[in-house]
Amino acid sequence: MMNNRAKTISDVIGNLSPSTRIGNSLRCPPGYEKEKEYLSSIIKTAVVGNKDGKKSSTSVIIFGPPECGKTSFVESTLAGLKDVKKFHKSRKVVRLNGYLCTTFKSAIDEICRQLNIKDMLTSDDDNVESENLIMQGNTFDERLEQALVLMKENLANYKKSVVFILDNLELFAEQPNQGLLYNLFDLAANNSSIPVCIIGVTCRVDVLEMFEKRVKSRFSHRKINLVGAFKDFDDYNTYAFNLLVHWEDESWNNSIEKLYKSNQITVILRSIYDNNKSMGQLVTYLYTVMLVADDELKKSDFQTAYDQMFSISSKVKMALDLSTNELLVLIAIFKQIQNNTQQAWQPKVLYKDIEKVAASFSLKREDFMQAVRKIHSLQLITAVTSSQRLGDAFVNLNTETYFKSELSFHEFQEIWSRYPHIPSSFQELL
Repeated sequence: MMNNRAKTISDVIGNLSPSTRIGNSLRCPPGYEKEKEYLSSIIKTAVVGNKDGKKSSTSVIIFGPPECGKTSFVESTLAGLKDVKKFHKSRKVVRLNGYLCTTFKSAIDEICRQLNIKDMLTSDDDNVESENLIMQGNTFDERLEQALVLMKENLANYKKSVVFILDNLELFAEQPNQGLLYNLFDLAANNSSIPVCIIGVTCRVDVLEMFEKRVKSRFSHRKINLVGAFKDFDDYNTYAFNLLVHWEDESWNNSIEKLYKSNQITVILRSIYDNNKSMGQLVTYLYTVMLVADDELKKSDFQTAYDQMFSISSKVKMALDLSTNELLVLIAIFKQIQNNTQQAWQPKVLYKDIEKVAASFSLKREDFMQAVRKIHSLQLITAVTSSQRLGDAFVNLNTETYFKSELSFHEFQEIWSRYPHIPSSFQELL
């Protein structure tokens, strides 16, 4: 187990790395057996081929509500193909996330990195980007074409297929001209030298309507729709048990079985189930249980994890995940509320209150405004003048727009008591 135990929700969320004690989380989520078989056949079409060994490119989109297990479904399907002859030696997997690959350039560079293409396509100034996506005198399509040439040269000798997993597919569809989607789907539709399997993962059931005609025409129109994984609480409870059981540790399994006979744990799991039936919520909770536990799991660990995850408001949870810069802005807001009878403030006034401390942390005005934007996007603060456009409200620090906090005084106090390792210079401001 872990030596350094996480005792606050921020510690827990910040340390959600796979635990050996719930190492079975890549199992196929319950109720998706038929869908898994179908996805396996699609992947094998590109990686292994048919009976004659002929491989063909294809694409598929996986739909489903948030936290229903879409990504786990894909990863467990890939892991389940390990027994297929020559499967793992015949494929490369490229995982792209729409939240991380926010530009065409970042998507291309990530593809090159994951494919170990050493001749990286880099520009002289990586900070320079334009609306026309011109880099080193090349358009995006030309850059991607160069990346694909390198990819073909790199993989052709090994006769490997490529599996692209596009998580948060809708964000790629929102990018200008949908260049990445077009070129990848075009590669799957028209290229025979390197078989490609493209797996899109999204919560948006209308994602196909977001595709441009040229993108939609190259998509295979294969779809897999995942609904809620659990039929009832018994199914939910059984899956939680299976996540905790470790096949190679009999003593651990016996201790889990004894704990599961406790009515206290059943009540806690039932409470979580009634509030949110998603698999993602359950996995996060069990990770939290493992992180707060000592070497031996106890019933009290389940209660402690539950209190840390569900006994505080959602706004406090979001505040506990803020960076140091954003926390400093939050402290400045708190001081404004304390020192003024009016509950509204302006960014230019706010920055003056923390300018000295901000300088010691090299927090520039641009960083400050970026932190304000982040806090605003989380709806921890709102603009008082509702008629003013959001874009106008953040032109510069001289804006006359007033903002107000959506956090109560009690919630602020809870943040200060729970936020781990607040810098001493910050504490002097409180």
